[in-house]
Amino acid sequence: MGQASFGAGLVLVLAAAVAIPAMAQAETLTITAPEDKVFEAQHTYTALTTRDYGTATAFTASGEAVTPTHDAPTAFPLGSTTITWTATTPTAEKTATQTVTLRDTRGPYITVPPCLTFKATGTLTPLTSSDYGTATANDISGVRSLTNNAPPAFPVGLTFITYTATDKLGNKFSKNGCVHVVDEISPMITVPAPRVIEATGKNTQLSSSDYGTAEATDPTTASPTITNNAPAEFPVGVTTIEWIATDGSKNSSSRTQLVTVVDTTPPTLTPPPTVVIEASAPLSQLSVTDLGEATSTDSVDPTPTVENNLSEEGLGKGIHRITWNATDDSGNTRWATQVVVIVDTTPPVVTAPRAVVINSGSPVSSSLVDIGAPTVVEAVGLSGPPTNDAPATFPVGETTVTWTATDTSGLSGTATQKVTVVPNQTLRTVTPPSALTTKTNGFGNALAHSGDLLFVGNPLHATPAHKKVGAVHVYGISDGVLDRTLLYSSETQHQYRHFGGSIAVVDKSGGGSAIAVGARGNNADGKFVGSVQIFNPETGTHLRTINNPAASAGGGAGVGDAFGAFTASLGDKIVIAAHKYDDNGNNDDTSDDKSDVGRVYVHDAKSGALLHTIQNPDAQSNDMFGMALSAFEDDTGEYVYVGSRKHETKNGAVYAFKLGTADRLWVATAAPGTTDTRYASEAIVPDGLGGLFVGEPHKQPSATRVSKVHHYDSDANSSAISAHSCCAREFGSSLAVANGLLYVGDRHAANNVGKITAYDAASREYKGAFTNPGTSKHFGFVLEPLGGTLLAASEYSSTTKTSSVHILDLASIAGTRLPAASAASGAAGGAAAPTLDPPTLLSTSHGSGTIALTYNVDIDPFEVDLDDYDLGTAHAAVSADVSGKTITLSYTADAADAPNPTANMVGDLGRYIIPGGSP
Repeated sequence: MGQASFGAGLVLVLAAAVAIPAMAQAETLTITAPEDKVFEAQHTYTALTTRDYGTATAFTASGEAVTPTHDAPTAFPLGSTTITWTATTPTAEKTATQTVTLRDTRGPYITVPPCLTFKATGTLTPLTSSDYGTATANDISGVRSLTNNAPPAFPVGLTFITYTATDKLGNKFSKNGCVHVVDEISPMITVPAPRVIEATGKNTQLSSSDYGTAEATDPTTASPTITNNAPAEFPVGVTTIEWIATDGSKNSSSRTQLVTVVDTTPPTLTPPPTVVIEASAPLSQLSVTDLGEATSTDSVDPTPTVENNLSEEGLGKGIHRITWNATDDSGNTRWATQVVVIVDTTPPVVTAPRAVVINSGSPVSSSLVDIGAPTVVEAVGLSGPPTNDAPATFPVGETTVTWTATDTSGLSGTATQKVTVVPNQTLRTVTPPSALTTKTNGFGNALAHSGDLLFVGNPLHATPAHKKVGAVHVYGISDGVLDRTLLYSSETQHQYRHFGGSIAVVDKSGGGSAIAVGARGNNADGKFVGSVQIFNPETGTHLRTINNPAASAGGGAGVGDAFGAFTASLGDKIVIAAHKYDDNGNNDDTSDDKSDVGRVYVHDAKSGALLHTIQNPDAQSNDMFGMALSAFEDDTGEYVYVGSRKHETKNGAVYAFKLGTADRLWVATAAPGTTDTRYASEAIVPDGLGGLFVGEPHKQPSATRVSKVHHYDSDANSSAISAHSCCAREFGSSLAVANGLLYVGDRHAANNVGKITAYDAASREYKGAFTNPGTSKHFGFVLEPLGGTLLAASEYSSTTKTSSVHILDLASIAGTRLPAASAASGAAGGAAAPTLDPPTLLSTSHGSGTIALTYNVDIDPFEVDLDDYDLGTAHAAVSADVSGKTITLSYTADAADAPNPTANMVGDLGRYIIPGGSP
C-alpha cells in the first residue's frame, strides 16, 4: 500500500488493485480504483470530493476508456468508508473499491481569554479565572477535559497560563494565555529625625553614623534600594538631605532630612602681655603697636574678629585694663583682659626763647623788654605756667635767664636764654634838619644808599608855599652829618608832589651812580600823575626827569596813576610802578573801564627812554598792580617782581617777569580765603640767589594771628617763615637782604616798640633779633642794608610825632656771606614804603569849632597832617587828633556866624592805614 497527500489536509491511502473476474462471455473490462485515502477530519462529517479522494479509471480490451461511477457520500463520517467504483459497458460491468478513512488526530481548538493587566497587591497577587477569564475548547470528537496551570497568586510581571484541552480520542492541544501584574505602588520611606551637630571646622565631615539611615518598605520589593545626596562635608548652617527609596519596579519615593551644623564654640583668645608705656599726652593715644597683638583661633572661622575697648580719648596715667574680644563668624565671643600701665618718667622739654639783644648803654627794666616765652613739650601736662629767674633790671652785658617748667608728675625741665644789653648797636641816629621839625612824620619813608651816602626820603616835606612837596636828605653814613637836601627839579613847584616817596640807586652816564627819586603826586600834568627825577648824588645836580608815559596822550591821561610811588633798580635801568593806573578800555565806552588796575614801566636810567611796559596780566579794578616792586639781575637775565593788592578773589599776588620774554614766569597768591593780610602789597625783596621773599603782615592786631614771610625759588616753589612770637602783627611789613641775611621788620612788635629779626637768607634759620629799647617808636618800618653789618632802620615816635633813622651795627647777628649779587639787585628800591588802600569817609559830624571825620578803617596818626584837608577860605585847621577810625579837626573861623566847614581832602592817606585795629 502507499499514500498520497491532497489539499485540505487529506491523506489518501492507496490500496492494491483488485482484479474483478470477467463475466462469462462478457467483454473484457479493466477498472482501477483510486488508492485508499486517509484524511484528517474537519468536522463530524467532512465533505470530500473526487478532487480529494481521486477517480477510478476503466478501459475495454480495445483500450477504450470507460467512465466509472461510484457510491461515495458527499460527507464522510469518522472512520472508514468504502467507495465502490463501477465501470459498465453494454456487454460488461466491472467494479473496484476504494477505502476513505477520516481520522481525528488533532487536539481540541482552544480559545483563551485576552491577556489582562492587574495592579499588584503584594509580592504575589491572588487572582482567579473570574479575574483573568476562562478558556473554551471545541473538538469534533468532543472535549473530554480542559485544564490550565494558573497559579493562585501571580508575581509582578507577565505570567503565561497554559490551557490544555483533551478530546475524547485523547488528542490534546495546549494554548497560552497571560496575566500581566504591574507594580504602581511606591515604597514607603522613613527618614532619620533632624540632627543638630557641632561643627568641627569650616566644613564638617559627617556620615550616616552621624545623621542616621533611612528605612523603606514596599509591598512588592522586600528591600527597596535607598540612596541620598548627603555631601561628604557639611558647612555651618542647615543642609537638606534628600533620601530616595526605589523598588524593583523602579517606583520611588523621597523625603528630606534636615542636618544643622552649628558653631557654638567661642574662639580661643590670648591677649597681649602687660605693657608699660611712657605717657605721650595727658590722655595718651595708643595704637595696636603700643598694646601688642592679641591672637585668636577658631575651628570654623580662620580669622576671628579681634577688638578691644581702648578709649578713643586715650589713657591717663595709671593702671588700665583693656578688654579684648574675639568674635567668630557665628557670633561666638570670648574675652580676655590685658593690663596697660601708663607712666610719666619724662620731664618737660623746655626750649627757651631766642636770645634777645637790647640796645642800651644803661640797665634796662625787664618791664620794657619782651623776652618772649619758652616752648614746652610735655606729655602729661604742666602743673603751672613756665617760670623764669629774669631780674627786675637787665644790666649791661649778658644775663642768663633760666626757664623752668614742672609737669603734674613733679618732673621739671629747664632751659636757658641769653639776654644781652649792648650799648653800641645803634651807631648813630639821623634826624630831619631843624628847619623841618614841624614836617618830620614823613622822614625815613624811603631809604637808599650809595657809597657813604644815605638818602632819606621825606615825601611830606613842605615849604611855606607848598604842602607835601617832598625832599630827600643826604647824610654821611660814617658821621651822620647832613650833606645836602634834594628837592624836586627846578620846574614849577606843585604841592602834594610827595617827592622822595621812593628812591633807587641806578647807573649814571659816564660811570658811577645816580639816584632816581619818585614823586608820585601832582605835577604840571595834573593831580598824582607822577614822575621820577634823576640826580647826581654827590653833587645834587638834577640830571633828568622821567615823566609818566601815560600822560603823553594828553587830555587828562595819567591823572591819578601815582607814577613813581615805587621804584626798583636794574643798574642801567629803572623800574617804575604806576599802581593806580586806570584801564579805560574802549575810550568811547565807559562800561569796560577799570580803575586802579596798575602798570609797571622800565626806563633807561641814563636816557630816560621807555624800554618796556609791563601790564597787569589779570587786570581787575583795585588790583593796584605795582603796589610793591623789586628787581634782580644775574647771568640768566633781568627779573622784575611786582606785587598786587589782590588777584581775582584772593587777597594779594606777586608776579615774576623776565625782561625780553612775552609772558610772566610765575604768579603766587595769598592762601584762598585770605582777607586780613597784606600779602605782597608792602614788601618784596630778592634773596640774592634768584629767589624772592614776600612779606605777609596782618591788617588786624590779634594775639592769635601770626604774620609770615614767604620764600619762592626761581620755579615758584615756596616755603614760609612765621613770626617767632605770638604777637608779631606786622612781621614782614619791611624786608631787606644783605650779607647772607634776611632782615624782617615789625614796627608794632613788643608793644609798638618795633623789632628787627634776622634769618639766614638761604636756610631761613633764625639768627637773631634787635628790639628797640624805646617805647611807642614804631621802629623798623623801612630797612636799608648799608654794607657789612650795618643796617639803617626808620623809626616813628607816636609820642613826639617825629621820625628818625638809626644806623645799626648788628655784628652780634652772624650772617653767612652769599655770592655777591649784581649791583642792580634793587635792594634799595625794595625799601620804598608801600601805599595801602585809601580810607573811605563814612560820616562827618560837627561840633563847636570841630569837625569829626569817621573812616572805614583805623587811621595811624603818623599819616595825618593838617595840610591834608582844605576847610575853605573862611576856616583854618589848627590841630588834628586821631582816635581809631575818627580824625577830629579843630578850626578857627573868620566870623562867629560862619557856616560849618566842609573838609575836602587834598592830600592822601595811604602808607600807615591799619585796617581793623589801632596802630
